[in-house]
Amino acid sequence: MSLFFKSVTFLIISWIFIFLKDAQVTSRPTETEGRCPYNESEWKEWGAKMFCQGSDSYHCFLAEDGFSVKESCIQKTLILNGFCPFFTDEGYLHWSPCNGTACPNSSYKSEEAYKYQICFKKKIKLSQVTANSDVSGEEYSAPSVSLIIGILIGVVVIALLVSVFVYKKFQNKTDEDVKNGLDVLETNDIVYVVGRLGNSVSTVGKEIACKHAQKKKMSVEYLNYLGLSTNFGFSDNTVYFVDGWFGLWNDNPCERESVKENLGLIFQERHKKVGEKFVVGLSSEIRKTYAEFFEENWVLFSPSETILLDRSSTKKKEKVKTRLDALKKKCSMAECPCHKLELEHIIDGKKLGPHLIINLVSLDHSLATVLIDESKTPLDHMTEQFQRLYRVDEELFKGILYLVLNGVYDEEDFISLNVGEFTITRDNMTNPDLEAYTKRIQFKNSEQQKSKLAPTWSSIILGSSKERNIVHVFWHNFLYICAFRACYNLFPEMVMMHCNLDAILQLVRPIGQGGHFAVETDVELITKFYEKRIKVVRALDVNVGEHPLVLKYRNEHAGNDE
Repeated sequence: MSLFFKSVTFLIISWIFIFLKDAQVTSRPTETEGRCPYNESEWKEWGAKMFCQGSDSYHCFLAEDGFSVKESCIQKTLILNGFCPFFTDEGYLHWSPCNGTACPNSSYKSEEAYKYQICFKKKIKLSQVTANSDVSGEEYSAPSVSLIIGILIGVVVIALLVSVFVYKKFQNKTDEDVKNGLDVLETNDIVYVVGRLGNSVSTVGKEIACKHAQKKKMSVEYLNYLGLSTNFGFSDNTVYFVDGWFGLWNDNPCERESVKENLGLIFQERHKKVGEKFVVGLSSEIRKTYAEFFEENWVLFSPSETILLDRSSTKKKEKVKTRLDALKKKCSMAECPCHKLELEHIIDGKKLGPHLIINLVSLDHSLATVLIDESKTPLDHMTEQFQRLYRVDEELFKGILYLVLNGVYDEEDFISLNVGEFTITRDNMTNPDLEAYTKRIQFKNSEQQKSKLAPTWSSIILGSSKERNIVHVFWHNFLYICAFRACYNLFPEMVMMHCNLDAILQLVRPIGQGGHFAVETDVELITKFYEKRIKVVRALDVNVGEHPLVLKYRNEHAGNDE
């Protein structure tokens, strides 16, 4: 039997060789499937379908091979004049020199690349393989059965080899954390994605959900955990990515019951075993702070169902190094401190993820000096930069202040704001300089499903949630944290009296209880805040009893009459 198998194998290889030995390559342009949007309306329409969240916005560029196109939700960046963006094989945004009369003649935002269609012009691909035909003889004879069998077997073998190659290429392009998450979902119905702020928890989690849904032909939905409720309509055969646990910017201890209830909803759905999968995104700090709480609620973060993004690896370092090199190459200032940045300045002992740090350096190159000499933290540096805006560009600072106080700027629901010494108008919110710090999110409604901004904890307690269509927010939660700290340092009472409640409950603590991201306030301001904003609203007063600010107030006034 073994001899027979070897003989057949030899014959197959022989026939393949006979068939292919006279083959030649002929050139023929090959159209690749897919394209990017042609104009702004298409860009927005296609982007709405992907429903990018967090600091990400819709992007579509040519791939590194110059033939195919890729769509992704990534953070916007500035592309210099004379360059075209593209996606590298690893999925990162990069750029190359543009040649032609229609090339970008000024710097532009990456999400406006559709204005320069020359950047989407595909290369010509040579790919057709044909066999020589014998046209010299007068007679034509039909091919033998053996030749036909050999050809068919050869085609099958080649197809298998191509499939293996494509699979390997896909695996190499997929982030290792994403691959690990996909492996977990093959056998589990839930995977936890845990990482520090700026370490791509949302990006990795959404990619795991999206790729698993594509592979299994499932639907996918991205949710803030507060979007769940007892009457939430879970759908069969759907992958859910759920994040936002305990707050967007820092933790609000008052959200314990909400977190407990919504974790319970997820576990109830899992027990039904109706084909749903869950990807839960969570910050490392929240996991650490509420470790006992999670354990009590049966969230054990077992190694078999948890992806820890903070773990380093050679591949991760290589990707960060690639982005760092691209940043340096993009900077045209010879004396810029960013050219002295090394990998260890970004990844060693930082409270933030390395990719966020690179994005922050892109926004403010002076941060590079701070990272190199370690004179202060990125948090302190960016906070000081926002405070500096108050002195050097008050009109821009007004826009920053409005976003801090309100959390969002709603294009369709804006009223001029008079607070303290400031009058903030729509002109401040449409200031082009503000775009470096913000991103625009458009929510598209349909009869099947309405997309809306995630509700806040306080809006649920007060029953004041509203649907929004077009909003502007800081492009990363870390920027909001820094801007909040800057505004508080400059105008503490104004912030405590006028800022959105969720920011205060997440980012303000009594003196001595601040932590890394929160600011600290004294008893006098705590008293004003509680008596003027909490005590007068019963729905709030009965739900914030465990917050450190309220506990401090009650401890200080324990012997006083109401």
